[in-house]
Amino acid sequence: MISQFKKRKNRTFLANFFLSISASILILTIIGFLIFYNLRIKHKRDELNAQIAVIEQAIEDLQNKNEGLIEKISHVGDEEYIEKVAREELGLQKEGERVLDFILPADQLEEEQGRSFWQPNSWWLWLKNKF
Repeated sequence: MISQFKKRKNRTFLANFFLSISASILILTIIGFLIFYNLRIKHKRDELNAQIAVIEQAIEDLQNKNEGLIEKISHVGDEEYIEKVAREELGLQKEGERVLDFILPADQLEEEQGRSFWQPNSWWLWLKNKF
């Protein structure tokens, strides 16, 4: 009878040990999944916050542009503004006025225009300066 008790006690000890190991592995696995998904959610939240910042900046830019357009609309009926636009952008003049154009030296003209890759003149000047 004592030998059966020891065998039974030994079996229950092994069963409890196996059960505790299994429970520990299950708990660690669940904790691992929770940590993994928490990191994934954090990464997604960071991406969304970056998108929000970009969209907020775009909204701010559009609001500034809208304010500028509203200001231009308010000047539409103003005679001085219309005259200024006609003179500066359209090159018009009043009767009896003379328009003077200034010709800049070539060096200064280059600096003002900048060298664009798509302008063949800039290629020619580059080649001319190299050789």
